[in-house]
Amino acid sequence: MKYCLTIILLLIPILYLEAQVQDTEISIECHYNDMAFQDFCSDVFRKTGIYIFYLENNVKELRVSLNTDSITVLAAVREALKGSGLEATDWHGNILVTSSLKLLKQL
Repeated sequence: MKYCLTIILLLIPILYLEAQVQDTEISIECHYNDMAFQDFCSDVFRKTGIYIFYLENNVKELRVSLNTDSITVLAAVREALKGSGLEATDWHGNILVTSSLKLLKQL
């Protein structure tokens, strides 16, 4: 009984943290016309709680035009970056925008 309680107490923080991880595969509605990429990222965060990390110098001239009723967050960011030479990668439930950098998923 004592061991069972100890295991439960140890699992609670792990389960809590796991529940807080966002899923970049959730669908959102995107209706943007010539919006600054930074504003697009702010709106995506407001809708989903998913952060999009990027270097401001890489996206300062980037504009987003996207019109769809249902698209995953990751697919929306990839569509917004199309033709820019930048890539979007899922990173611990958030999105990282890089210039062709491949991230380690697991050690």
